[in-house]
Amino acid sequence: MQDKQTKTVFGSLIEILAVVGLLLHVLTVLGTWNLLPESIPVHFNFAGQADASGERSDIILLFGLNVLFYVGLTWLARYPQKFNYPWKITQNNAGRQYHLVRIFMKVIKCQTVWLFAIISLQTRGISLGQANSLGYLFVPLVITITSATVIGYFVVASRSAFGEKR
Repeated sequence: MQDKQTKTVFGSLIEILAVVGLLLHVLTVLGTWNLLPESIPVHFNFAGQADASGERSDIILLFGLNVLFYVGLTWLARYPQKFNYPWKITQNNAGRQYHLVRIFMKVIKCQTVWLFAIISLQTRGISLGQANSLGYLFVPLVITITSATVIGYFVVASRSAFGEKR
């Protein structure tokens, strides 16, 4: 019982963090809209340097995509029985597997929301002359965090599928 309660609290905290990320994103867009120049950075290279410019309205598109991903991943997580798993789902492991994939989807959703919000924050900073780039560690950190999340999920879920507990 304690284990299930802990996981429910964890899932709720991740969901709250995702909503906070969306709120930060909308506040960033609304709060700086009038300050932004007509041309803002819209693409960044692997080193985090802006390498393409676009219209100020492109920052709204980024927020729209963020909302779309949030809603889409929330909807998708409601149907874990439709996912393809690399192991057999049985009556014995289905509940645990579905719970784990829902948590995984919430974590990926939270990471995506914050990624888009941070990109908007940095775009604002670059546009206003407060920053020079996303930072040279931005892309490697995103790759590392995302990879660790995917690997962590597969380790925990595969152990659960094959009878191990953690």
